[in-house]
Amino acid sequence: MRDGQEIPLEKSVSELGVVFRPGSDISACARRLEMAGVVTVANVRGAPEARVKLLRVADTRMERRNLIGQDPDIEAVHAVWRFAGSDAPMIGTGQIVLKLRAGLSGADRRKLWTDYRLAVVDRAPGLRDVFRVTPLDQELDEVFVAELLAADWRTLWAQPNFRRPPVRRQVGASDEFFDLQWHLHNTGQLGGVLDADIDAPEAWV
Repeated sequence: MRDGQEIPLEKSVSELGVVFRPGSDISACARRLEMAGVVTVANVRGAPEARVKLLRVADTRMERRNLIGQDPDIEAVHAVWRFAGSDAPMIGTGQIVLKLRAGLSGADRRKLWTDYRLAVVDRAPGLRDVFRVTPLDQELDEVFVAELLAADWRTLWAQPNFRRPPVRRQVGASDEFFDLQWHLHNTGQLGGVLDADIDAPEAWV
């Protein structure tokens, strides 16, 4: 849901999202997977340095995901989703973020976890009654479970906790006098000291 409107999601039948472990040799792992004929590894557009990659596969079932996840350099393998009409991948995490109805009793909360076979990952700091949970049944994807939870009287809302790789964007100032603002980006203009500035363009990227 977005602004009270349903936004259709489409699950990819030819891609998986993979998260490589910190410090792992992503290139070597990608070569191993490709040589084994398991997958083709591709960067997420706009995020070539991210540890999150797309795997082009012929089979996205849980058995294949578990097989790929056995590689020691791989941290997680999840389904890939896209909003209808968008090419930007939304990579699953197997988790759901939900907000409980105010005043829900402890017994009702525990029954909610039991009814949907949910494990509580953590409670969102600073947010009242907001939890991160994961379905214990891995055969059920988090989007399906989130839809069920969103319709349950014990929750105010529930949504999949998607992962989106960070995308570098080049941002430039549109101010016609930007070149004179040495405190933002000092190139020695007006006789100033090179790089004696707050590095604004670097922060904007």
